[in-house]
Amino acid sequence: MSDYQDYVLTLCAQIVRSGQKPSVALIKKSATKPIPLPDIVAVLQRWKEDDSILANVVDRPAPASQPHSSSVEEQLTLLIARVSALEKELAELKAKL
Repeated sequence: MSDYQDYVLTLCAQIVRSGQKPSVALIKKSATKPIPLPDIVAVLQRWKEDDSILANVVDRPAPASQPHSSSVEEQLTLLIARVSALEKELAELKAKL
């Protein structure tokens, strides 16, 4: 099961605890980050087949949209290198004109 599906299960459990029936609209409204529609539909289908899947759901945070493995300094270094390469390419293009 994907991280998104685990998160959708968590949202479904929260919605059920609030006394409502999970739906695509309620899940999207409850989510703190965008969730791919196929993941929402897959979980809702599983829940409709067996609503006991929510019984042991542990609250899970929203999955990160991108890994945060590189530090700010590394990101800055990469950006500086990209800007330098673009400046060089721009100078070459201007020289051709």
